Amino acid sequence: MFSYGAHGSKVTRHISFSERLDLRPYVSAANKSAPVLYQLYAVLVHNGCSTNSGHYYCYVRAPGGTWHCMNDSTVSAATTSSAFLYVVDFVS
Repeated sequence: MFSYGAHGSKVTRHISFSERLDLRPYVSAANKSAPVLYQLYAVLVHNGCSTNSGHYYCYVRAPGGTWHCMNDSTVSAATTSSAFLYVVDFVS
């Protein structure tokens, strides 16, 4: 999926994901009784043609569940669908 050369490379295809991540199927049998659930809370976005240049901004989910786009000094309301266009960061 990711490859790194002398200058690196960037994933340019769409990556889909859900708002919840359940890791229970991937933990050892001894730990399967405890819930291993994560809720998406941030999405980091990179705009640019390479891993060495471009612009980063993020979508963050507030405690009440609303999404916001944080781009330099600008914060604006966002929809879940706009945040879900990008790669993910989860919190348990």
